[in-house]
Parts: sequence; structure tokens; C-alpha cells
Amino acid sequence: MIYYKAILRYTLKENSVLQRKDDGTDPDVANEWAEYVSKISSVAGLQVRDEAYNVFVYDADSGKMSIAIVSNNNGIKKSADLLAYINKKLSTMKQNLGMENVTLHELEEISQDEFANCTERGSFENFINTRYHRNVLQVLNIEEYSHNNNRGFYCYSEELCPAEQPTYRSCQEKMKKLIPDESLTDEIYRIYYKNNKKGFWGHPVHYHIHAESLTSAHRMINLLMQALYKNGRISSFRKNIIDHIGKRCNDDKTIHKICKDSNGGVILFFLNGQAEDSGQYANANHVLVDFFEQLIRKNQQNILFMLVDIGQQATLSKKVIEQLVPDVSFVPIREGVGTVEDAMNFAQELQKERKFPAWDRKAFRKTLKKDMYRMSEVQTAYNEYCKKTLSEKIYCAYKTADVIKINSQLKSRSSAYEELNRLVGLDNVKSLINSILASSKMQKQRKKAGLPSGGNIPHLVFFGNPGSAKTTVARLLARILSDEQILQGDIFVECGRNDLVGQYVGWTAKIVEKKFREAKGGILFIDEAYSLVDDRGGSFGDEAINTIVQQMENHRDDTIVIFAGYPDKMMKFLKKNEGLRSRIGFQLTFNDYTPNQLDEILLRMAEERCYVLNDDARAVCHQIFRQAVRMKDFGNGRYARNLLQKAILNQADRIYAESANGVINKEMMMTLTAADFEDIDETFVDYDLNRDKVIGFVYN
Repeated sequence: MIYYKAILRYTLKENSVLQRKDDGTDPDVANEWAEYVSKISSVAGLQVRDEAYNVFVYDADSGKMSIAIVSNNNGIKKSADLLAYINKKLSTMKQNLGMENVTLHELEEISQDEFANCTERGSFENFINTRYHRNVLQVLNIEEYSHNNNRGFYCYSEELCPAEQPTYRSCQEKMKKLIPDESLTDEIYRIYYKNNKKGFWGHPVHYHIHAESLTSAHRMINLLMQALYKNGRISSFRKNIIDHIGKRCNDDKTIHKICKDSNGGVILFFLNGQAEDSGQYANANHVLVDFFEQLIRKNQQNILFMLVDIGQQATLSKKVIEQLVPDVSFVPIREGVGTVEDAMNFAQELQKERKFPAWDRKAFRKTLKKDMYRMSEVQTAYNEYCKKTLSEKIYCAYKTADVIKINSQLKSRSSAYEELNRLVGLDNVKSLINSILASSKMQKQRKKAGLPSGGNIPHLVFFGNPGSAKTTVARLLARILSDEQILQGDIFVECGRNDLVGQYVGWTAKIVEKKFREAKGGILFIDEAYSLVDDRGGSFGDEAINTIVQQMENHRDDTIVIFAGYPDKMMKFLKKNEGLRSRIGFQLTFNDYTPNQLDEILLRMAEERCYVLNDDARAVCHQIFRQAVRMKDFGNGRYARNLLQKAILNQADRIYAESANGVINKEMMMTLTAADFEDIDETFVDYDLNRDKVIGFVYN
């Protein structure tokens, strides 16, 4: 069902019963007049069964009536159709009511909530009279989904996309301001393709929306909906949103009614939740995935489904899509990356919408420090600019206000490349990634120029001891390659032997294939890969390795595999399978950190937690690190983290022992002294004092 409101204008004959004969102060006259008006709601709304529309008057005077409409089919294609329906229903009444020259104006789609409010207003004014004091929704057997808590199984809400019907050219102009990804521009082109048949014949594809913020997701969704509506592919601008899905969502039957009432429209599923296929969530997740698969499969022709993923939320979207393919097709729509000029154009668009009074284009431009930006990043930068300007230039009294601050551990996803460069050491790693980015950009340019390209990024091996940042770099690499649109998304799937090897014969191959499907478009990170090598041939580990080799070939154009582990063990692992070794393009060594580098790591960790080390503490830590690097497998960055944690515990004991009067100031709480790094014998393991050779491996 689709809801609308409009204005009916008309002229009244001189003797019309709708001519107001009073000033509204006589209740009898007013009630009699309202009774005449209510006959229109009765004939065109309450008495209608199995017809295209239900029409109700919710406001009226002697020259016009405000009406609320339910479209029971696929929306109102032309306002003339609705007017013809109203004239037909009122054909026997217009003469008695003295109405002439009826015209329809200001037809617009509204939400279900607004429709309910309109009809309640009409009932209050006695323009809609139902039996037993029921409201219109009850009479029409319409459920108010937004007022139903659905027993906590999920949340339902609705939003209206701006009711615009852009041409292809105006769509292109809009996209220029949105920093679009190729996935969006390509889909808009397909929607407006000149050889498409006009009208609605079913949905050829549905959408999987990826964005870094909810605002960015809705901007892309709105543009898609406007284009689809313009081309007759959907009948409504209403977004039916189902979010905060619980484990027993499949037990609620209302969601099926939502689908039934959304024919011709759009449903957004935010399938947020645990995506892991293990532990306490396994059974519940399997049931939910099956439920949404069946729901989409059943309604795919009449409803456009959009599965929306925001940022790094764990979702079930990918699992649902995997079960639907190839029967139901999904097009991924991602947030794009643009230049500073693109970012400024989008910021200017935001300013047009908000009309911030103290906007200064040049001042905002100075806040952009990177070369490339996503739409969500520009939105964040614009909001921050407005917030800062409010407190520093408009309401200056708040410039020095002591506001609440939260030391969030969540880092901005917009700075993956900067995060990599801020990591201590790893010069060879950073150099390789720069080469990968340069090569990938060159291959893109060659492809655009019609020249043969060199293919995608090859698979990699990370050699390194514990705590040398192998996993951290792999995660950042996934984000960087996604930001640069080299990979489809920042998909990062981490696994080890337990995640790849099955318990029974035949299971392992299927498990490995499933992991590759999960990592499609991103990076599959296999930690401690050497553990796949078993002592005997023909084992489950061998099956896993052979399947990995096969899948690396099958997914060579869309998935990067990174193997990681101890250097000596990883060399044995590579020798195990010639096919595996030949498919790896780079072998990258993560050297152990030096004492000076560990000093820097410790100071940065302390700074993140709002601690500072005084000079004596720094000197003590340096001596500790000089000894620690001589230990076997001392832990690198993890060792520094454990050392800091122990010092923080010691500091708490020291401060409370020294502050008998209970006075503790901010500086005391933030400062770590040499005494806090004493008595740390339990953090050491035995080490070989004769081990004086340099730790590290040659980059191959």
C-alpha cells in the first residue's frame, strides 16, 4: 500500500449544502455541515472494497478539501486517474452536494504515520465516521508497523526519499557532487539505458549497499530510488527500514505483512549482528540467514530489496546473498573515493542543504589534509568545521568550556594509509605497499588506454616473529586497497588451521571454499599457515593446502591471499607445495624491533592512554628493551604493551601508597616514573645472553 495526500478544489452552487451558513459557533449547524462532508469519506473510502483507492477527507472549507488516499495497487501513475476515480465515486453525490468543477492539486506521497495522523484529524472533525469508534487503519485492516514493537525481534521505521524524478543528465550532475564509485555510475547508466523496456516487469537485480556512514548510504539509496521511480521500476518513494534484527526475528509474522504491503516499493534490511559461524551464535545465525533468504526469494519480483552494511559492522548480508545466488542477483553499490576538488564540491552541496551562516569555503578547504576523500569523510569534516566554528566564532563563550570528552579507542577508518605510515619501523613493508599502489594505478591507466594490464596484486607471504605487526599491516592493507578502489571492499577474513581443516574426510575442501567465498573481493589472511603441514602425507592438512592452491587460481582476479608465520617454519611450508610457492608474488619480512623502536612504540601506546613517561622512566625502559631484544621470541610490540600495562598497575599502587591524605591531581595520574617499571621480573622469560646476532631477515 502507498499513501498520499492532495487538495480537492471545486466550486459550489449557490444553494449547495456545503455552503457554510454560520461562523462555526453554532454546533448544530457545524455538525450538520460535517455530516455532509463525511459522506464523501464514506462513499470514496469506507465503503470501498477491492478497488484501486480509498479516499478520506480530513480537512474542508467551502472551497477545498484536504484528502488522504490509500493506493491499493502500485501507486498513482497519473493524478488524472485519481481524479477520475473520485468523480466516479461522487457522481451521484455531486448534484446533491452542489459541487462543480472538481480539480486535484498538490498530490504527494506521504508516510503511513502521516496518513494515520491525517485520518485521525478527519475523525476528530467528524469528516470520517467509522463504526464502533475504530480508526481508518483498523477498518482497512492495515497494521501500524512503526507503532509495533515487534516483541523486540526487530525495529521497523519508514522514511520518504525526496520525490524527484531526474533525467539521466540531471542524475549525472547529482552524482558529480556525491563522489560516486563506478558501481553507482554504472548502475545509473543501466537504469536509464535507452533500450530498456519502459514500465515494471519485475526486478532484474537487487542491491547490496556498502557505506562508511548511514547518511552516505541514504544519499546513494535516494539517488537510486529517484532514478528507478523515473523509469517506472518502483511505484513508491517510501523506504521501509528493518533494523536491529534479533535472533528470533523469524518468529514474527508481521514482517511478512510488511512485505505484502510493500509491493512496488523498497525494503532496506540492515542485517547487523554476529557474522561468525561458530559459538553461541551459529544456530541462531543459520536460522536468520535461511529466513531472510526465503523472504527475499518469495518477494523478489514485487519488492526491491537493499541489504545495507555500514562501516565495519558485522552483518549477515553476505551469507544471505551467497544462498540466493544465482537465483537472485545483487549489484554491489559502494561509496566512492574522490579528489580534494570532489570533496569541496560535495561540501558545497552540504552547505546548500544546511545553509550554515558562518560558512567560509577557503577556511574549510584548509581543513582537508589528504589527497583522496570519501563522501562520509567530507560529511564528518563539514560537521566538525561547523561545530568548531559555532564554539569559536559564533558563540565564543564556549571556546574554553570544560566539556565531557571520551577517549574512544575507535580510530577513523578514513586514514588507513596514514595509520600505516605512523607505524614504527617497517620501512620495507611501507615501500612495498607504495609500489603495489603505484603499480595498480598504472594498470588502471593502461586499461583505460586500451593497453594490456599486468593483472591484479599477487599473493603474499609475511615472515615475522610474534608482535611484529603482521596482522595489523594486513588489515590496513585491506582498507588501503579498498580506499584506492583496487579491491571491491575492505573485506578481511582471518583464519588459521582450526578454521580451514575439517574433522572428517571431504569436509576440509568445502570449508576452504567457503572461506574464499567470504573473502571474495578482499584479503584472506591465513595466520600460522605452516600449521597446515602434517607429519604424514594425504592428511587433512594436505587437503587444505591443495584446495587453497586451487582456490587461489579460481579467485586470482578478486581475492588476495596472505600467508603469515615464523620465518623458518614458513619456509618449510612453502617448500611443501610447488604450486603454492609459484603463486606467491612477494615474500615480505617483518624484522624484529630495535630498542629505539620499542621506545617509540611504548611512548605512543602511553600517549594513546593519556600517560607520559618522565626522563628516568624512559631511561629505565630503554635498558629493559636492550635486554628484551636478546630474548628468544620476546614478543616485539606485544612485549611493549605488556610492559606498559604492568607499569600502569604499579603506578596505581604507588600513588595510593604515597597519597595518604587522598589528594591526587591530574598530573600524578598521568605520569609514569622509573619506580613504576621496577619489579617486572615476571614479564621476562629466559633469554640467551650469548645471542648477540642481529635479529631480522633479508627482504626477498
